Amino acid sequence: MGYPQFNGHGARILQLRDLAMLSIMGDEQDFDTPAALAEFESLGVSSEDRQTPEFLEASILLILASGKRPRRAQKPLYRLFQARLAKQEAAAFIDFQDRLRNAGERGLSLEGLSFFQSFATLDHGKVWADTRAAIERVSALVGEAFLNPGTL
Repeated sequence: MGYPQFNGHGARILQLRDLAMLSIMGDEQDFDTPAALAEFESLGVSSEDRQTPEFLEASILLILASGKRPRRAQKPLYRLFQARLAKQEAAAFIDFQDRLRNAGERGLSLEGLSFFQSFATLDHGKVWADTRAAIERVSALVGEAFLNPGTL
């Protein structure tokens, strides 16, 4: 499977992504994050390529490695979630999130960063039990409640 060329910068973007991952995991001490982030932001990448999983991962990792507020990575993380689901690559997204969580356990601040889950990976029994409980609460307050196709 080929990766986007990113206007000729594909290999460098993937390299920056991988180095940033090593940096947040504490395995790359000599990574010059401010210089890498400046280089990344100066690359002439098309709007379309900025929505690819590879670019979004690099963006998220460089934000986190640079010490910027983790909340700044929230929109790219959501876009990555959408891009991976659209490509039917939920497992790749879950793996990426798990690696971020692991970096958080090693001391990386993830404060303000919310993680996403695909419905396919949730415990469906718990989801339906929670849904039933919510319908019962609403019914007790306002009368009969039910789900329709737009509710979920």
